[in-house]
Amino acid sequence: MTTSDDAELQRARLWSASLAERVNGVVDEVEGIVRRVAASWRDPRGDAWRDRLHALSGSLERDAEAAAELGRTIDRLVEPQSTPSFGRSRSERLGPRLGDIEARRVDDERGVDIPWLGIDPRSG
Repeated sequence: MTTSDDAELQRARLWSASLAERVNGVVDEVEGIVRRVAASWRDPRGDAWRDRLHALSGSLERDAEAAAELGRTIDRLVEPQSTPSFGRSRSERLGPRLGDIEARRVDDERGVDIPWLGIDPRSG
């Protein structure tokens, strides 16, 4: 990567971290409103508004986590990759990979490598 690419990635990482922080701040504010609504309106309408606001809060939490994950992904792009076991790249590792539990694929590098416990099955 060129220096300008690194600078762009760094700006994107800082932006995603700032976005995650700000969205988390909004989550805190919405949860405060949820508590005030629950304390002030103890009837079915208050319950309905509390549930709607709590759903909004959950959605915002997922958005904040997505922004934080973007920053982590950018960090992985910028940092030099460590050498995996057996001296092979991740795409050359042996064995099946477990899928993500969120039922969505962001890129081909998601999932867990099943360990071979230090045994190279190609060795015999």
